[in-house]
Amino acid sequence: MRRPVPPTALLAILIPAGLGLAVLLALAWFWPAVLNGWVATVQASYGAPRPPPGWLRADHHLHLLVACAATLWAGLACRIFLPRALPWAPVGLVVLLAIIDEVAQSFSPARNVEMGDEVAGAIGVALAFPLLLLLARLPVARGGPRSAAPPR
Repeated sequence: MRRPVPPTALLAILIPAGLGLAVLLALAWFWPAVLNGWVATVQASYGAPRPPPGWLRADHHLHLLVACAATLWAGLACRIFLPRALPWAPVGLVVLLAIIDEVAQSFSPARNVEMGDEVAGAIGVALAFPLLLLLARLPVARGGPRSAAPPR
């Protein structure tokens, strides 16, 4: 039998990963020109023509990676705090956030709504799903710290 992983070890992954996702979200919403410039640089490094075909568009790759990372992040949070919610709660949360993001984009002049973004996000969630199933099987230690009092 495998030794249970302490929840603090999982929190040590969860917190910095959440901060990284928050920074990416802030870049996407508050400084889209910075993110668009980075995406254009990545597309140019592919050697993609202008405009690139859909499967070579770096923004679709970014949507795929962010959806995959967000699904895994939510799965890790569920594994620590709500283990019975795995694997469906993280999937539902990320799908809901993706839909809200696309609706919000329709009101932003700096951003546009594309079905390809949703398809890329769905692929990212699908790629994360087998890892969520593995995460659900990860043994996590439960209970508080052992008492320092001597046994009687």
